[in-house]
Amino acid sequence: MSGLIMEKAVNGMKYLFFISILLIVAVNLNRVHARSAGPVDILKTVLAKQNQINDYQVNIEIELDVDFINMPVKHAVMYYKQPEKVKFKSNEFLMLPKRGLNFSLRKILKDDFTSIFAGYEYFDKRRHYIITVIPTKKKSDIVLSTIWVDAELFIISKVENNTRADGSYVIDFTYGDESNVLPAEMKITFQMAHFNIPLKFIGKPLEIDRQKLEKKEKKTGVVYIRFSNYKINAGVSDDIFDEDEERFRR
Repeated sequence: MSGLIMEKAVNGMKYLFFISILLIVAVNLNRVHARSAGPVDILKTVLAKQNQINDYQVNIEIELDVDFINMPVKHAVMYYKQPEKVKFKSNEFLMLPKRGLNFSLRKILKDDFTSIFAGYEYFDKRRHYIITVIPTKKKSDIVLSTIWVDAELFIISKVENNTRADGSYVIDFTYGDESNVLPAEMKITFQMAHFNIPLKFIGKPLEIDRQKLEKKEKKTGVVYIRFSNYKINAGVSDDIFDEDEERFRR
């Protein structure tokens, strides 16, 4: 009887050892695939998914979390059309903050750059490729971008940009559904030392705590941009991008 138990134990250990080997091989194959595909191929796969969207219209709301500014949530309508046409319409803004909103993978890949596969990271229970992109164009505002790409869905979950003029800022993307290519929310975290949005253009009502503004005790600020009511590939007229902004200001 003891011999039978011993045999079963040995067979069980052999089975576990075999499963372990298979897992190790699978993990290494995934790593080899990522490295053989290369960071550029990964980014091009992401871009190919984005290119399925020729145009869209979406409602956006912007919430600013800065300790010296008290601003109600603002609203606008955003229009996009390939390759790089973007338009905002709002009765609440004279000017929309460009930091984060103008992030474009297509624009990054259009210019000369060097890319590095920097490994993997797990967050939100999902595995992500980490890719570092270094533009080689001397006049590029972005000095270095680190991009986290969902390894299964090939959508961008996070970007950290280091710029010449605005310091560094991080964009976290949240998607409403796994099938979505466009985000439901963007959270942009930036360094207060480089906060450079012209306050007079943000619109009213707006309250500024001058003492906190001078001290800037908080080291970071956050902009939340939420998207709703997407109209994708419904046909956005080119005329929209040529319309005079003054028509949409109070």
